[in-house]
Amino acid sequence: METPYNFSEPNWKPLERAVELAGLPLATCGEFMWMQENPVGVHHYKHIDTRSYVRLTSETSAPACARDLKTARSSELGPAEDSKKEGER
Repeated sequence: METPYNFSEPNWKPLERAVELAGLPLATCGEFMWMQENPVGVHHYKHIDTRSYVRLTSETSAPACARDLKTARSSELGPAEDSKKEGER
């Protein structure tokens, strides 16, 4: 029998590990919401401002952690808002 999705028991360890490996302050974890864990152990975290997802396991490599966290935190504006701002200049 396949392990079910986990929507009710958050696990912050993969995100904390990723933040540490990326050299970011632990408070960075507060920018994310834990969403779910899929049956193969991948945890999904959503950034509170950008709404971008980071998918992590306890095995995610340091370069991948840094890249994924940087991407998720990079833009607080969506593409439409970015282009609107450029047009106003």
